[in-house]
Amino acid sequence: MPDSLTQRINALLISLQSSNKVKGEPTSRLPTRQLPPELVYNVFSYLPRPNNRDTTWVLDLMSCSLVCKIWQHEARTFLPPTFLHTIDLHADEHHCIDLFRLVSLLTTSNRVGLNHGTLIQTLHLDLTSLYSSTGSHYRWDRTREDALVVLFRAAQPNLTTLRLRAWPSPPGELDADFKRLFSRVCWLCKTVTRLQLRGYFVTRHKEVWFDSLAWFIASLAGTVRVVECREVKLGERMQRAVERCVKHGAYARFSELSLDWGDDGV
Repeated sequence: MPDSLTQRINALLISLQSSNKVKGEPTSRLPTRQLPPELVYNVFSYLPRPNNRDTTWVLDLMSCSLVCKIWQHEARTFLPPTFLHTIDLHADEHHCIDLFRLVSLLTTSNRVGLNHGTLIQTLHLDLTSLYSSTGSHYRWDRTREDALVVLFRAAQPNLTTLRLRAWPSPPGELDADFKRLFSRVCWLCKTVTRLQLRGYFVTRHKEVWFDSLAWFIASLAGTVRVVECREVKLGERMQRAVERCVKHGAYARFSELSLDWGDDGV
């Protein structure tokens, strides 16, 4: 009996495929123009409604919209106006967007020609998420670094706001790793016009991890128009990097700023 049922189902599928056959097209493919909008509507309506603290829904919407181009066209009505505008990678672990899933979806998006990365306008990055520590030993996450480079590359056309956070201040022994990261993404930040700094950008005991960060900030001079420092403590090298941006036309905005002179080994 099971074999008979299977044969009947297969016969029905063949019949349906034949009825939708388009000249020159394989019978196993449903013509894209006949993709039922109701199918897209039902799938997207099933997804939970978004809220301000949930990031999973963003990736779910993105995943559903990548089924095919015609599907994505129908799905546009379900994507919020601010879909992917802000990518927050320094929220707490329960609300931070999944970087690796995001990068995987962006890669797929680019491959099928949908380029969702062009929707990204603001990126919040916690620099301390790039390494882990066990006692006094620090381990750099190269996989996360590579994923960030892919994210910056995808967002390059329209990324205008970059927020960097460092709390507590990273150890000086990771300066070479930070230098490699910043040198990889520097040329991908030429559209950034607003730079926001949050955290503690000075060190003690002659640690100079932020030499690479100061270089990165200085490299934005001429393109960045606003530098915002809020609840942040800057050492002298960082101050000079901000001053370089100001000399090239940027406006510096300070809030609850504590300057620290000579504590960074200058």
